Formats: sequence, structure tokens, C-alpha cells
Amino acid sequence: MEFDICCHYLKTSYNPNELLSGTIVFRNNDIVKSLVNDWVNDNSGVNWDQKILQKYIDGKYVDKLKKLNLPEEYIKIRPRSVSNARNLNCVIGHKQMSREQRHKIK
Repeated sequence: MEFDICCHYLKTSYNPNELLSGTIVFRNNDIVKSLVNDWVNDNSGVNWDQKILQKYIDGKYVDKLKKLNLPEEYIKIRPRSVSNARNLNCVIGHKQMSREQRHKIK
């Protein structure tokens, strides 16, 4: 299947449609270049790049992009209880430093 962007949306009780930006595949074409340009030049005051990108993908570009769902095996985040991301049943395992360090911040 041809696509412009391949990404995963997490569905939880607190957010049924959250774009996860840890692993995304972008096609090198004009519509994606325009999306990325809008994303990096956004000055809306939102300081979380993931939310800014989702604003454009699900807003301005919703009917312009061919999206392909990225399976969850590409966005696994290693929990602290697992010492090695290689022990996760996944293709890409993220060692998310913020999850490891947040308990140390007071």
C-alpha cells in the first residue's frame, strides 16, 4: 500500500486517539514536506511536538494524507520492570528516559 505517513494511535480511557511520535515513517513527497514544514514552524504556543504534529495530521492534512496504521510492535516502550528492550516482543523498543527519571524529579 502506498502511504504518506505511517504512525500509531494509542487508544486509552483518557485519550482514545493519541498519536505516538516515537516511531513514524514519512514518505519523501510534497504533501509530507508541507506537513513537516508546518510542524516545525508552528508557533501556537504548544510545547509538545507530538501534540503539534497530531494537530496537523488530524486537522489541516486529514483529507490530504494517505495514512497507514503502524502496528504497536513498532512503538513499544520498555517499562522499568524490564531491564532490556530486547526482551519485549516488538520490532522497535523505546528506552524512554523520561519514564525512568520522572520519579527522581520532585
